Amino acid sequence: MTDLARTIDLLSPENVGEEKIRVLLRNPTTLVAYQPITIDFDYSEVEINGLIPPFEFIVQPTFGLGGPESGYLYKKFTRNAPTEFTFDVPFAGTYLIVLREAWHNRYWGRLEITVTGDSLLTERTISRR
Repeated sequence: MTDLARTIDLLSPENVGEEKIRVLLRNPTTLVAYQPITIDFDYSEVEINGLIPPFEFIVQPTFGLGGPESGYLYKKFTRNAPTEFTFDVPFAGTYLIVLREAWHNRYWGRLEITVTGDSLLTERTISRR
């Protein structure tokens, strides 16, 4: 074992990279496209001083399309761990929501939601500015 590997083992806790953040849907009712969705974050499983910014918040449509037109969203929090976040998505479908600590202990949490409303097959005009 190299000196670098031994140093990393001493500095890193055994639970680096574990799912320690709870991502919760504030109102677990029917979610509809183009309507606000509020997500709350619970850090109660994280040890004291266990979270250090930056944090990455990602909403990924599971039907594989990228870009904001499909509902993909990326937000970086550089000062504090967010306690809540509100967003909307443009299409019906299943979305994976992830909040992760970008560095430090790399704790993360995720939630999968299903949204009803317009499907991808509906013809839609998207304007770009």
